[in-house]
Amino acid sequence: MNKTWEPLLCGNERLVHDAMFSMKKRGGTITAITSFHRKFKENSVIVAVQGLEAKGLVKYDNLSQEYTLV
Repeated sequence: MNKTWEPLLCGNERLVHDAMFSMKKRGGTITAITSFHRKFKENSVIVAVQGLEAKGLVKYDNLSQEYTLV
């Protein structure tokens, strides 16, 4: 995974952000993000993505139902 530097991120948010940064489309569905790394648990990914969205680093596309990095 690529290591990005974002000072406001820690723990699962940082891991999910790094995983999304490494993905082909810079994001995807919760299932795609969860399956990107074998240690990810779906509930942890959901909470981390919600935190990233609240910080303005991730946006949700209603049409494709995917999260992408801003």
